[in-house]
Amino acid sequence: MSGIGMGFAVEALVTVLLGVTVWYCFMLDKRLKRFRADEKGMRQTVVDLALATERAEGAISGLRSVLTEADGSLVQRLRSAEAFTRELDAQLKSGDKVLSRISKIVASSRQASGNDNPAQQVMTEIPSEETRSDRLADMLAAARAMADRGLNRNQNFINSQPEQTAA
Repeated sequence: MSGIGMGFAVEALVTVLLGVTVWYCFMLDKRLKRFRADEKGMRQTVVDLALATERAEGAISGLRSVLTEADGSLVQRLRSAEAFTRELDAQLKSGDKVLSRISKIVASSRQASGNDNPAQQVMTEIPSEETRSDRLADMLAAARAMADRGLNRNQNFINSQPEQTAA
């Protein structure tokens, strides 16, 4: 019996080991299926990543061209603005000269007429600290004073003329 028992024990041990092997193969098969599924997912992820990379490269290329175009446009606008600023500055200087001339004319006409009315007085020299709005206000005052004097002269001329009667 000892031979039969020993054979039975060896066969039982082989059966148990075979069962463990089958169970291990089953578990290994499950893991391989998950790995293959993950591999398909990974392949899809790699393909999606490659497509996204191509799109990003295209977008970067487009942005570079837009940036180059915008840079050129900005440079052109800056040059135009600088030219406009120089022109405006020249016109302001010219306007300051005209204002100075008008102030001198008003001052000399006031001295010639002897009119010392404070409402019609205009500064002969404009300090450089004054703002342009102050200069424009002074120029407007000078123009009003000249217009009032012209109206007064015209009125005096009309009043000094003898009335003519119709014949």
